[in-house]
Amino acid sequence: MTLQGDTLYVQTRRGTISALDSESGQVRWSRQIGSPSLVTSAVGANDKFAAVINGMTLYVLSREDGKIAFERKMRNVAGAGPALSATHVFTPTTNGSIEAYDIFDAKQPPQLYNSTGRAMTQPFAAGITLAWTTDGGLFYAAQTEPLAPRFRVETYEAILVGPGYQPPYLYVGSLGGHVMKVHEVSGNILWKVAVGEPVDVRPMVLEDRLYVSSRRGGLRCILAEAQVDVPKPGAEEDVPREGTIMWQAPQAGRLLAGSEKHLFCLDELGRFSILRRADGGFVDSMTLPGQQLIVQNDITDRIYFATAGGTVQCLREVGIDKPLNHRRTAAAPKPAIQGAKQKEADQEPAAKPEEKQDVGDDLFGGEKAAPKKLAPKADDAFGGEDVFGGEEKKPAPKKEPMPDDADAFGN
Repeated sequence: MTLQGDTLYVQTRRGTISALDSESGQVRWSRQIGSPSLVTSAVGANDKFAAVINGMTLYVLSREDGKIAFERKMRNVAGAGPALSATHVFTPTTNGSIEAYDIFDAKQPPQLYNSTGRAMTQPFAAGITLAWTTDGGLFYAAQTEPLAPRFRVETYEAILVGPGYQPPYLYVGSLGGHVMKVHEVSGNILWKVAVGEPVDVRPMVLEDRLYVSSRRGGLRCILAEAQVDVPKPGAEEDVPREGTIMWQAPQAGRLLAGSEKHLFCLDELGRFSILRRADGGFVDSMTLPGQQLIVQNDITDRIYFATAGGTVQCLREVGIDKPLNHRRTAAAPKPAIQGAKQKEADQEPAAKPEEKQDVGDDLFGGEKAAPKKLAPKADDAFGGEDVFGGEEKKPAPKKEPMPDDADAFGN
């Protein structure tokens, strides 16, 4: 199952793709793609199209009715499902390259992003950023509009899952037991944390918290972004820094979704568990017999399950009728000022009076406004205006003679 916006794409072992309304469960369309005897990849989608790979053939479908927009043979063997930007489909291959196909011009030859290692995980595309990993321990990012490479990060550890995302940061986990925060444009690594266990589940970001599931270490909550509020003087040490592990829940397993106050997980025995977001404390659990397929939903608070028999179910917290959106669309807030030295360095000096600019031209075609006069001084002793309505006093001439070079204007 693949969640994209308000559409949940469900595919069967025989290659049938169905598009469901993510809130009502209504089936919008269902279509058999390719040959049932060939392997069908996971679905990738954007707001207008969905794409899937059957064998060596790439199929691009209309999101509205499921009709095939185009199909074409790939140059190399696909390593995982495709990802879509607004204009291109990106397919990972077993030789490490990413093939980029133009959605609106199927006859154009694909453009290639070369990388080291095998690209065996589905790429991640959001906004104008494309990110993918290889089993050679490399993390790549590229720009999708226009197509251009950005950076690569060498982790020296195998990466088998996609990154977590909260604009403008990517969170990458490795089998070496590390999680790092990377800026999606510059590639700068802001912090790197050791969780002690291989990370084989995609990290999830809900607002300013990063949740990492490991094979035997339960669920960890990491402060992804520091608080915006400036701490009081002398209390800087009490403010947690980015990358700090806030709590750990050994009994929890894979995180499925989260609401404002709760987290919804699957434990090691496959039971559905509810935790408190504040401290990871246990709230309740129940069994879910037959549930074999789940969706990691880091966009809303909805929980999606599916059984081997083809039943899809959506759960929500009682009282939350409308989906809660976790992902922001704007840039990240300015990080908190941590430490007195950094506070002094980041503090902007106050503007001096002489640096203020006069009022410029009227952008709407009016005449240039005259600069405003400064407010008169209250004290009259230095030759300023009398604020109480008296006559203006001229400053007394200086008795000392001016230097010879003081007459700069020829007077």
